[in-house]
Amino acid sequence: MPRAHVHLPYKKLLENINYVRERKLDLEIYFDSLALDNISGKDIHNLKWSLDWNPNLSLHGPFMDMSPGGMDEKVRRLTLERFLHLVEIAEVFKPKVLIFHPGYDMWRFHGHEDQWLENSLKTWSQVLESARKTTASIAIENVFEEDPATIEDLIKEIDSDRFGFCLDTGHFHLFSKKPLKEWIDRLGHRLIEVHIHDNNGIEDEHLAIGDGKLDFDLFFRLLKGFQNMPLLTIEVRSKEAVEKSIEKIKSFL
Repeated sequence: MPRAHVHLPYKKLLENINYVRERKLDLEIYFDSLALDNISGKDIHNLKWSLDWNPNLSLHGPFMDMSPGGMDEKVRRLTLERFLHLVEIAEVFKPKVLIFHPGYDMWRFHGHEDQWLENSLKTWSQVLESARKTTASIAIENVFEEDPATIEDLIKEIDSDRFGFCLDTGHFHLFSKKPLKEWIDRLGHRLIEVHIHDNNGIEDEHLAIGDGKLDFDLFFRLLKGFQNMPLLTIEVRSKEAVEKSIEKIKSFL
């Protein structure tokens, strides 16, 4: 059974490094914009040194205010700058995957999908080119998407084996109007990673598996159909939820 990664913001990782080391967890480290603004080369190498159990890693890029397909060119370029900074950090940590949000929602871009896609292609082509210096694939995560169409179009247009999909279970449960099987049928061949967390269908609560209303029986049945299992990442908000989710994944797989 593949070991799940555990998502931790950079600051939280530093605060909980003893717990993480004791459990020898594989990690997804989230660098928000504040972390990127304040982290130094020394900080990066100190963190790399502190991960002395040699965990498998993935990195999550900033998402607040980011708009990789934005209509405002200055905003898009600032987004690109942030994303390329994460790629630079990836050269040190050698993660398996870099995860980013696509920045699409129908309330801002409905009727402008073609322009959003054109602008997105400019951003992701540059990120992908820069990431060739690393070991990482790039995975685009569903957030507010009600169906797979825009992510599907983006992945199809980029057309790279190193550019794929990160299925976020909690975001799917909150926002999707299409069934889970349709997402898997349309994007499963490019599924690189899964973010695993639960909610009650009202808020993005990031609960442990089974503490909300998501049908994880169906979810794991669909995953078992994959010849190569995607990277599984637990994205919850307490140690107790981490431990519960690890045990739940073992029971499903």
